[in-house]
Amino acid sequence: MWRIDFNSDYKGSVFGLFIGDASDKALSLLGQPHFVAVDGLVWRLPWRGFPVQLRIAIKDSVITDIAVFRADL
Repeated sequence: MWRIDFNSDYKGSVFGLFIGDASDKALSLLGQPHFVAVDGLVWRLPWRGFPVQLRIAIKDSVITDIAVFRADL
């Protein structure tokens, strides 16, 4: 498995974030992102043992979906 996507159907949290949370919550929990895109934010997760990244899609300052993926594939 190289990517897990969480969308509005998922009601749990990912690293303390829920779909529908304000985007500011991601910054307060995770700090400054590695990369800022027009439609989202990306963090490196080096403590996971692989080059894993977390991508949070944002629309109107709200988290719309979250993806955790291996960045080397």
